[in-house]
Amino acid sequence: MVKVLIVDDELLVRVGLKSYIDWAKHGFELLEDARDGVEALERIAAEPPDILLTDIKMPRMDGLELIRRIRERNLAIRIIVLSCYEDFETVKEAMKLGAVDYIRKLSIKADEILAVLNAVRDQGLPGEESGRGPRPAAEGTGAAKSRLLQKNEFFRGLLQQERPAPLPDEENAAGIRLDQGWPLCLSLDGYRRIRRQHRNQAAFQQAVIGMSEQVLKSFQLSGAVFQIEEREFGIAVRSAACDREFVAALQRQIGANMNISVSIGIGPAYAGAEQFAAAYGLARRIGTAKFYLGPGAALRIPEDLGGDEVREFRLGNPEFIRSLEDALTLRRNTEASRLIAGVFAQARQAGNIHPEAVRRAALDLLGVFSRTAAFFQGDIGELEFDQSRQHHQTLMELEFLDDLAAWFAGFLPVYLDYLRGKAESRHSELVGKAIDYIEAHKDKNLTLAELAAALNVSEAYLSSLFKREVGRNFVGYLTGLKVDLAKEYLRQGRLVYETAELIGFENSNYFAKVFKKYTGMTPDEYRCLAREGR
Repeated sequence: MVKVLIVDDELLVRVGLKSYIDWAKHGFELLEDARDGVEALERIAAEPPDILLTDIKMPRMDGLELIRRIRERNLAIRIIVLSCYEDFETVKEAMKLGAVDYIRKLSIKADEILAVLNAVRDQGLPGEESGRGPRPAAEGTGAAKSRLLQKNEFFRGLLQQERPAPLPDEENAAGIRLDQGWPLCLSLDGYRRIRRQHRNQAAFQQAVIGMSEQVLKSFQLSGAVFQIEEREFGIAVRSAACDREFVAALQRQIGANMNISVSIGIGPAYAGAEQFAAAYGLARRIGTAKFYLGPGAALRIPEDLGGDEVREFRLGNPEFIRSLEDALTLRRNTEASRLIAGVFAQARQAGNIHPEAVRRAALDLLGVFSRTAAFFQGDIGELEFDQSRQHHQTLMELEFLDDLAAWFAGFLPVYLDYLRGKAESRHSELVGKAIDYIEAHKDKNLTLAELAAALNVSEAYLSSLFKREVGRNFVGYLTGLKVDLAKEYLRQGRLVYETAELIGFENSNYFAKVFKKYTGMTPDEYRCLAREGR
């Protein structure tokens, strides 16, 4: 694999570049990305890439300085510059410093990225010339492909339906006849840990294939083991029926000998190569199933996994977003925890939402955290949690729903402590006293005049200062606290008029209007949902 490092201060650019291409399929291995030149040099010191894709304009250390540092250290790295249209002069400077090509960010397309990467690879990687040792040729580029590469390429092409049916000599290259059989999809569990523990991924992946082939032989079964992605392997078993003992033995042997867990999807029987892609496609749904079931799942699909996968999953309506923003801003741990847990409970209840859709919702959740921190002049990238500050990347790599929920449960108190420090450093002594007073009297019919009198300042001055430092006016802030308090009472089973009185509303009808404005539902509707546990 050719190692590639992406350096850009824009998260969306980094995530976009990683998602545009099936990197492993084309012979590239992505290293942990970097936000600027300083981080890039740290990544390079830990694990030098073969190719570096870097932005030019970045904080702390820009792309030009990064290129200079790399050249000063005589590092054998091919550098490709990510540029905007207005960066032309800077791009020329980068090329003088040693960059070999550039890609325009605004018109970026997968085929263009691949064309540039392949051209750089075809020129020969400097790492091969500098004594680091030759790297294996990427699939499809070497004149003499190994049998394993031929087999992998054969099955990938078949699954992508790039050919209507394989020719006999192609089947011979794959080492199997696809006249009948049943497919297995092996999905390695906990791949983040595997990647950390096994530096030589190629050797590790070949060991998985070898172990699977040994189990095939021990059951006197013929078949082909192949690799689709870094963590996904397939087996085309040439047999008329599925052997559950064989599947269990696969899990046992791989687990015992390699200290990893594997989930296995068992697809329906196929008769002929033209049916294989559809049958294996069903087996691949183990990726969705294990997301909900946890590691070590083994399912017949579709028998054990009914219903179609759902690709859409919305985080929530604007009222939900506002409620979460309020809970974070006011640092209400219990309310924020309840809202976040509700998102993952909704996904679990559905049970067939594609993991990527749930992860996108998790990224949207993190976006609310990020926006709230920004209001207090904070940056969630400053927070280290779970041995990382690349929180977006961590969420995209978590394999199980329980892991996503647990990550947020652990991150929330750390985040709220961070936010509390930011808020305290931002709020003046007067506004801090105002917030404390409001919190202590949120169940009363408190007015701005009463608050100003208690603090011995004018209403106009307090109103202006409060809005500037807190981000909302006095009435909006107090009402948000009252609505949160009302939710607690309604969940306890209090009646609407009782709740209104308890939080300082004299008119229960007016309270109901305010509650609906803030939550999108009436107090009675909220009370019923709370009673149903939703």
